[in-house]
Amino acid sequence: MTSPTTEVALARTIGLRAVHAYLSANGWHRADDLRRKTADVYLCAEDERETAIVPASEEYGDYGTRIYQIAEQIGRLQGRPTYLVLKDLSQERSDRGEVADAASFLRRPGNRKR
Repeated sequence: MTSPTTEVALARTIGLRAVHAYLSANGWHRADDLRRKTADVYLCAEDERETAIVPASEEYGDYGTRIYQIAEQIGRLQGRPTYLVLKDLSQERSDRGEVADAASFLRRPGNRKR
């Protein structure tokens, strides 16, 4: 089991393209009419009252927190723990064409609760 602080740190390592790819592949669609300079809005196909607000930049100070919140929301809708959604997100292709490795992140000292 991981702590929320560790999960936010993991979320910070997940690239924007990975978030967009994951949402698009898992039943969410971008609401272009709700798009803003600072964020993209995705609607859940199963319930369009559910929205995921994706930051427009990884440089925002609260980027990790926002990605963590999206993972929490997806987890709630899918009935899965947040850390498993973060793991899935981290395994999507990142902006640099690399695959993030959540397992190695969680194995680092201090990143896993015992």
